[in-house]
Amino acid sequence: MTKALKPAKTFDEQVAILESRDMIIDDYDHAAEYLSRVNYYRFSGYSYLFQKGNDRYKSGTQFEAITKIMDFDRQMRHILLAGLESAEIYARTQIAYWFSHIHWKDGGAYYNPAFFTDPAHHKDFLDNLAVQIANNQDKPFVSHHIHQYGGKMPLWCAVELISFSKLSQLYGNMKLEDQKAIASKMKLDERFLRNWLHCFSVLRNTCAHYGRLYSAVYSPPAVLGAKTLRTHSEIMQNTLFAYIIALLRFLPDESDCELLRNGITDLIHEYTGLIDLWSIGFPDNWHDLLYDPDIVSYSSK
Repeated sequence: MTKALKPAKTFDEQVAILESRDMIIDDYDHAAEYLSRVNYYRFSGYSYLFQKGNDRYKSGTQFEAITKIMDFDRQMRHILLAGLESAEIYARTQIAYWFSHIHWKDGGAYYNPAFFTDPAHHKDFLDNLAVQIANNQDKPFVSHHIHQYGGKMPLWCAVELISFSKLSQLYGNMKLEDQKAIASKMKLDERFLRNWLHCFSVLRNTCAHYGRLYSAVYSPPAVLGAKTLRTHSEIMQNTLFAYIIALLRFLPDESDCELLRNGITDLIHEYTGLIDLWSIGFPDNWHDLLYDPDIVSYSSK
């Protein structure tokens, strides 16, 4: 027999529930106002990290301390999205350009299932693209291809409509020889490129949908190479820090890397003492690693 859904609570009642579970509330009015902006359930996604069982909070758990972590997460998402934007645009450009040139400069070669490993995944990609075309008919370049080419478009146009996840899946479904050829043009190994595209799409979706970065386990683990992991065992591959190292290695423009590094550094300094660095996978020597060319350059694989 299924349970009945819980009744809705007022914001004041939500604050009272937190206090009844041993959370320290210094300012009731502020706490209720905060929950009116962020949603109790979202707040719980962070506060559960401080629970000791039976919905009770560890001794000394303060409402304000959790809000600081949430504020840190929000600012970190903004910083990461800027770097991920550059990474996504770069990946779109390179994959569309080189795949089309490998196949006789044919921008429509990606319609051919013979160039892909899994026909079902290829069909799913094309079906998703058709949906995106239908949903974006008001865009001039989409309207042009609908009226002039029956809705078909070259890959360098199509990538402007698909998500980062679909771009990652498209590359991952290519024949291995094409994956290698494209990665080689980008001065990468296809194993790294395949993994990083997946990692970046996961991170981008988390940031874009306001997901929790703090104390999260990341999948897939970031491929950083045997040399890096052998020399720096403190870097855990399933952490935000590992994803950031991969992003720094992927970005082609040093100015983008500097913006990312400096933004992260300033943010962490601002929240020193308010966050647990290990909860985002940052080791004690995180600053040295972020600015070490042997770590943040692809040559360190």
